[in-house]
Amino acid sequence: MSTPLVLLVEDDYRLCDTISDLLQLLEIEYRVTQNATNSLASLIALKPDLTLLDLPACRRGDHNIVTDIRLDFRLRQTKLVLIADDEYPDAPKVRVADAVLKKPFLVGELESVLRRLLSQYHHSEVMPPSATFAPHA
Repeated sequence: MSTPLVLLVEDDYRLCDTISDLLQLLEIEYRVTQNATNSLASLIALKPDLTLLDLPACRRGDHNIVTDIRLDFRLRQTKLVLIADDEYPDAPKVRVADAVLKKPFLVGELESVLRRLLSQYHHSEVMPPSATFAPHA
């Protein structure tokens, strides 16, 4: 079984570092992009197993990148976790997401979501139980 690939779309560098640290701890391969302009192209090129999508980083007027992701046949297998800011995503976005995390969230919440959505990769060499997680200060 291969290692899962996660695409992180996040424009907050501190949060990006924290999430990256968790992904490394769980031995999950990942790539990072900071904005919506690059995220859809990155998704199509990489075809990740899971995408962590920061909604504020993906605001493009009335355009809905979540719909683009779900309508693209090349991304049908990609799990989608929405990271919401001060405003909870509207119902259509929530319905097509596999999970929603509202900022601020605990690292343990994200870890739980990752483990649940990437459970097919759970074996002795991937996603070891995490030790005490200490994100960057």
